[in-house]
Order: sequence, then structure tokens, then C-alpha cells
Amino acid sequence: MSDAVIVRDSRGRFLPGTKPPKPITTENTLAFHRARQEQKRAVVAQAANDAVENGELTTKHGDLAFVAAITQTAMLKATTPDDPKAIDAARFLLQEAGLAEAKQAEQPVLRADNVTLNVLVADVARELVQELAAQAACPPAPTQADSRQTDDREE
Repeated sequence: MSDAVIVRDSRGRFLPGTKPPKPITTENTLAFHRARQEQKRAVVAQAANDAVENGELTTKHGDLAFVAAITQTAMLKATTPDDPKAIDAARFLLQEAGLAEAKQAEQPVLRADNVTLNVLVADVARELVQELAAQAACPPAPTQADSRQTDDREE
């Protein structure tokens, strides 16, 4: 991508003497997308750093001063006992610090025998549904008790 400034008129058309950009194609679309994402990230980080009021954080953490400011705010919220969102703030801090990963490791792991059991249950359920559907389509043949009841009514 070129760094040329493109000037357009009020209707969005290129002004005379300016060079239009290369058309977006399948070959260069990823490069355009990456450049746009990087530009947005830089703008967000710069705006967040500009909003940091504590100059000490800017001096100490540089471009990541906004992360330090967010962390301080979350820590204040997490350590306030009467705050209903204290647990969420604490969870955020632990997750961002990488200390909450132990909980993820404790989650049950999908095992092959569980999958096999689920497949077997699904097969039995499918067969049962098919059998019930077949019974509903064809009523059962009358039994001897049914025929006796019919004979009694005819008399």
C-alpha cells in the first residue's frame, strides 16, 4: 500500500492530479485489512493513553499506561466489599494476570468413552422413535381378548 494522501471533493470523487489507490483484489485484500486493523489499534491505544490522568503511569508504563489505569480501576472495584461487581472485577484481574488458567484446566475433558456412550444412546433413541412411528402408522392386530369383546357386542 502506498502512503500517498488521497484528496477527494465533496462528492467523493478524486480531485484532478491525485492518484487513485490500487483496486482491492483477492491478492491484496488481507494486506489492506491488516493495515486497517493496525491503524485502528494504534488510534485506540493513543486515545486511551491520552485519557490517562496519572502522569506517573505514563512515565512508568509508556504506551501501555491505559492498561495500568484500567487495572488500577478494576483493583479498586474488586477490593470494595459492598460493590456487587467486585467478583467480576476480581475475575477480570485474575484472568488478565494469567492466574485463572488453573480453573480452565480443571474443566472436564471430552473423553472417547463419553462420545461412544452418547452415540449409542442416540442410536437407541433413533430406533425407538422409528419403532413408535411404525406402530402409529399401522395399528396392532387385534388379540383374542379384543375379538371376544367384539363378539360379545354383536350378540
